[in-house]
Amino acid sequence: MPGTEAWSGIDLSAFDVDEFEVMSLVLIGNAYAGRWDIRDHLMLEDVRGLAVERQLEVVTDFLVGRASVDLDRSMVSTLVRGTYEVIVGNNDALARYQPLPLRSSVPTRLFYATHGFVGPGNPNGLPEMKRLDGDRTNGFGDFVGAGLTVQDMPADHYTICRDECIAEIAAVVARGGSPNRA
Repeated sequence: MPGTEAWSGIDLSAFDVDEFEVMSLVLIGNAYAGRWDIRDHLMLEDVRGLAVERQLEVVTDFLVGRASVDLDRSMVSTLVRGTYEVIVGNNDALARYQPLPLRSSVPTRLFYATHGFVGPGNPNGLPEMKRLDGDRTNGFGDFVGAGLTVQDMPADHYTICRDECIAEIAAVVARGGSPNRA
């Protein structure tokens, strides 16, 4: 939750904070790569140190050049740029966000990424970024009330959005929140 200790509890020592948005481009490239059956991964070194316009071109070229289908470069460029601008805008909005507690407790299930913000050996080739705080509610605990349930998910902040994790989350929701673990 923005504005909480959990928000500032990410170990950024392995990453140049000034290049934090570069990480977004790697994640965008690799997320779209999955759509077009691209087996290679865009790596941080592919875009690090380049001007933003060149970074966007590199991501677009990566996708168009390796896709299993013919892609229109202009359309992919628009998609990459638009996604990047949404992420940057979202990050800016989150930085300004001031959370307030809900008026009453709401039953809430939070899936906690046990591998931290960026886990070791992640498929995006990003440096590991651990969580420094011990707040397993990610800052939400003080805002949603007593109805909060935290469930571990063996993922990081980004890989929790991969198909296998989404499938597990959907299964838990379909069962009414009951984990299917022995």
